[in-house]
Amino acid sequence: MVVFAGFRLCLGGRLAKAPTATATFFGMKNYARNYGLVFFAYGIGAMPGRFISGQAKDVFGSFKFAFYPTAGLAVLGLLLAIVLVKPPKK
Repeated sequence: MVVFAGFRLCLGGRLAKAPTATATFFGMKNYARNYGLVFFAYGIGAMPGRFISGQAKDVFGSFKFAFYPTAGLAVLGLLLAIVLVKPPKK
C-alpha cells in the first residue's frame, strides 16, 4: 500500500507541475496548444507501457522485467530533454 500510494503521489505531482513547466519553458504564447501537446505526449507514452508490461508478464511470468525497458526509456527521455529542451531565460 505504501508503494502504491507513492506512485499515486508521483502522478499527482506530475500533473501539478506540467502546466507550470510548460508555461515556464515555452511561454504564455500558445500556452493552451503547447500544454495540449504535453498532455497528449503523456497519454501516448502510457500506451507502450501497457504493452511492455503485458509482454513481460506473459513471457517471464512477472512484471519485474517490465521495469528494465521502462528504465531505458526513462533514460532516453532524460537525454532527449537535456539535448533538445532549452532552459527558460531569466
